[in-house]
Amino acid sequence: MGDRSGQSTQSYGRDKTVGVARKRVRTAAVEAALQRNVDLRLLGEQVRHLRLDQRLSQKSVAKRARINFRHLGRIERAQTDPGADVLVRIARALNVAVGELFERVTPSDNVAYRLSHADVDDISTAIAALDSIVTRVRARTPRTVPARAPRAPSRR
Repeated sequence: MGDRSGQSTQSYGRDKTVGVARKRVRTAAVEAALQRNVDLRLLGEQVRHLRLDQRLSQKSVAKRARINFRHLGRIERAQTDPGADVLVRIARALNVAVGELFERVTPSDNVAYRLSHADVDDISTAIAALDSIVTRVRARTPRTVPARAPRAPSRR
């Protein structure tokens, strides 16, 4: 069989709707693959966030999780799909629940807010400052004010 362009086309007795259905299936498969890539990227971002939040290197987390640090890097960059056993080991290495690794993938409002180590340090410093103020006020000890330098004479 031929068409006007001179190219030959063959018909295998298939209905045109089969080709449409195949395109839909292919499109659904592509969409599923794209969603999987997004999920892996979000998972990797969460692993990296939790690791950096605790000021840990990839090597130290990988050593605790008994995986290669390059594999951990590929997980954080969404270049590989970690298995369930690897995710459990990473969660244990980070001292978090496995579900916390998926917080960015499936966020929920009922998860408790987790403070970063920097926030905890800032809060500890603020509490120590408040404690010293309360102790001083209870003892009725005035705060010592540093002596000021004398003012320069005004030029009028």
